[in-house]
Amino acid sequence: MEPLRQALQHPSHTDDPPHSTTAASPAGTQPAVGSGHGAPAQMHPAGQILASPAVRKLARDVGVALASVPGTGPSGRVTKEDVQACSTHQAAATADTPSSSESPAPAPASLSPEHRPLRGYRRAMVAAMTAAAAVPHCHFFDDIGVDELMRMREALQGSSQLAGQRLTLLPLLIKALSLVLLDHEELNSSLGEDGASIIVHRRHNIGVAMATPSGLVVSKH
Repeated sequence: MEPLRQALQHPSHTDDPPHSTTAASPAGTQPAVGSGHGAPAQMHPAGQILASPAVRKLARDVGVALASVPGTGPSGRVTKEDVQACSTHQAAATADTPSSSESPAPAPASLSPEHRPLRGYRRAMVAAMTAAAAVPHCHFFDDIGVDELMRMREALQGSSQLAGQRLTLLPLLIKALSLVLLDHEELNSSLGEDGASIIVHRRHNIGVAMATPSGLVVSKH
C-alpha cells in the first residue's frame, strides 16, 4: 500500500495546459479597416479644400460635400471625376437602404381641411365666373385724355336732377363703352357653339360687379 500512496501523492506526470497556436500580431502591424473611399480631400494650409470653381459647383449640384471626397489630383486636388465617383457611390448606398414601410402618422384634426358648402350668392358667383372663364377673351389698353369728361362731370354734378348726390366717373365710363360697342360691333360678338363661327350681337348690356358681404353682385339697374 505504501507504493500506491506515494504514487497518488507524487504523480509521475502532469497535464500541461494547451498552448495557443495563434500568435499575437505586433502592435501597429494590423491593417486598418477603411471605408473604401480613400483618404479625405487634402486641405490647403489655410484650411481650404483644393478644388476648382467648376468642381465646387458640380459638388453643390449633385449634393456632395467636398470634405468627404478623396482628391486624386496633384497635391490632393479634388477633380470632377472624384466628385462624380463619390456621387455614384452615395446614390448606390441610398438605393441599397431599405425604405420604411410604415404609414405616415395621420395629421392632427386641427390641420385637416375643412369643407364649407357654397350657398346663395356665392354658389351662383362661382358658377358664373367658371362659365366666363371659358369664353374667349381679348384685351385692349390705351391712354386717353379725359379733360372733357371731367368738365362734363362737373357740369352734371351741379344739376338739380342729382339732388345733391355724388356723381362718379363710373356711369360716364359705362356710357362711353356702350357707344364703343355700337361703333365696333366685333367687340360685341361671341364664339359659336360649333367653334367655327362668330356671332355678332345687336344688343348689349353692361354690368358692374359690386363686392358685398354676400359676394360679388351685379345690379340690374
